[in-house]
Amino acid sequence: MDQPTDPVPERQSEQAAEPQICCDCGYITYEPIKVGEAYAAGGVGQDVFACPRHAPSYLVGGTP
Repeated sequence: MDQPTDPVPERQSEQAAEPQICCDCGYITYEPIKVGEAYAAGGVGQDVFACPRHAPSYLVGGTP
């Protein structure tokens, strides 16, 4: 069985970002902005995303 392969790095940056769920409003955003990271006790981390409307409140100087 063939396994999918990652695109070469120069092509990866040209692709659109994957849709993510906004950590503030809970809606799916097609323009996710990484606003933080969440860690579990097992050490596995996960990126936290916000939509463009809510991201400024999570970035430096903002008020969540």
